[in-house]
Amino acid sequence: RKSALSLAREAGDKSRKLEARQAALLRGQLAQLRQDMTHLERTLMAISQNTQAHSVTRKELSRRGDLLAQLSDQVEGLQEAILAGARRRNDASASQPPWRDREASSSSGSMAGKPPSDVAAASENELRNQDEVLDFLHGTVQNLKSMGG
Repeated sequence: RKSALSLAREAGDKSRKLEARQAALLRGQLAQLRQDMTHLERTLMAISQNTQAHSVTRKELSRRGDLLAQLSDQVEGLQEAILAGARRRNDASASQPPWRDREASSSSGSMAGKPPSDVAAASENELRNQDEVLDFLHGTVQNLKSMGG
C-alpha cells in the first residue's frame, strides 16, 4: 500500500512532466505561428508590388494588412501573458529548477555514511529530476520534428 505522501509525490511528478511537455509544445507552436505570420507578411508585400496581377484592390490589400497587424498584436499579447504567468509561477515557487542546484547538492559530500533512507530519497529525487529534463527534451524534439515537415 502506498502512503498519502507517496501518492502526492507521484501526482506532482506526473503534473510536472505534463507541464514540461505542454510548455515545450507551446513554444513550438508559437514559433510555428511566428513563421506563418512572416510568410503572410512576405506574401502580402509581394502582392502589393503588383495588385492587378493578383486581382486584389488596394482597399482589400489594406484590409489584409490591418488583419495581419491585429494578429501580430494578439500574438505579442499572448507571449507577454505566457511570460508573465511563468514569472509569477517562478516567483511563487522561489526556487531554482532542480538541474541548477545539482552542484550544491553534490558538493555537500558523498552519501557514504548516510542512512539508507536518505540515499534512497536522494536517488528518487535524482530520477525525478532526470525524468523532468527528459520530458522537456522530448517536447522540444517533437517541436523540431513538426517544424521539419
